Amino acid sequence: MILFFIRTFNDLDHITPVVYRLAGYSSEPIRVFCQNPSFDINNDFRLKFLKENVNNLELGYIYSLKKPVHALPGDKLELQEFDENWAKILFEELKPSALVFDYVIDSGKFITGSLLKAARRLNIPTIGVPPGLPVFSEGYMPDIDFFKNEVRTELDYNIVPHRIDADYRIGHGFNPDRITILGSARFCKEWREVINNVVPPDKLPDYKSNEKLKVVYMERGADLHGEFSETIRETITRVSRLDFVHLIIKPHTRERRLQFSASDTAEIAYGANSINLIKWADAVIGTNSSILVEALLQDKVLLYPKYFHRDRMIFHDMGACWTVHSIMELEGALKQMRSAGFVKPYPRENVERLVEKIVYGGAKDRDVLGDYVKFICGVANKKTQKWS
Repeated sequence: MILFFIRTFNDLDHITPVVYRLAGYSSEPIRVFCQNPSFDINNDFRLKFLKENVNNLELGYIYSLKKPVHALPGDKLELQEFDENWAKILFEELKPSALVFDYVIDSGKFITGSLLKAARRLNIPTIGVPPGLPVFSEGYMPDIDFFKNEVRTELDYNIVPHRIDADYRIGHGFNPDRITILGSARFCKEWREVINNVVPPDKLPDYKSNEKLKVVYMERGADLHGEFSETIRETITRVSRLDFVHLIIKPHTRERRLQFSASDTAEIAYGANSINLIKWADAVIGTNSSILVEALLQDKVLLYPKYFHRDRMIFHDMGACWTVHSIMELEGALKQMRSAGFVKPYPRENVERLVEKIVYGGAKDRDVLGDYVKFICGVANKKTQKWS
């Protein structure tokens, strides 16, 4: 039995496809447990899809599986009461062959630390699957603690989407023998064909082709704008006030809030799904969110305002975006898109090379979900647990 642990909206984007493919590969029970009591697992469209299409799936909150030994009926329990000993007893009853998490950037969140400690005591292997798709350039090694925390992990194995990500982790001390490059489960062709038919519709503004240029700005996660905050605010405000543009701002789904004060002329789409927003858009503006890969896969114009930060991004280095270096250049690009003879200033071949590199881990014909399943099952079948 393999256990998957989820915590946030974003985790599901990258874990759901693996669970889906695993269900078609193995008849063993697959259990997906949520650690976040505030996350509504009953109304998430991806989990609904799994429940309707996976027969051997059990879905629930981990806290409902077993009460701490001292708990009495009616007791209101705190998370710290679900400790390492509680997790050990639970695992001894369930007898899992492997535990699958996101990268566990913060093992102190919810009860992840207790689960990992109990797993080590029982020799249950733990595997981290990517909670996103890094789009930093090759050789770029972010020193920000937010990124370093991804490699200060207590997991036994990490699946990574591409070589750049693997080298980053190895460079920060992660054992290369515990890393495998398998591509992106979220953005591979097999899963995109599924998810595009599963995403609930959103009501978005409807324009004739000659009325408004439809533009989406994808906000980056975490408050990492720093000294660029005012530049970003000024740029987005000016774009929102262009009379030929309808701008929608999409806050990052992990943060669910804007990192700057938006103009009252900009529409903010907290609830709309990013896939639907990109389908609606003529152009997508962004810097380092993995959802920008979706824009390229949908063949939308990706406008990259390089002056929003100091980072180096792979779509810029591989010539797979329209890079602008100032507000004037961005406005000029939008005006050019309005012109009758507009052609993207970057070739489709560059986009295809980028997709092969970061979505398929450098192997054009990779069966991404199949490789994930084979690796996870291979780890699980080593049977080193104390009850085997």
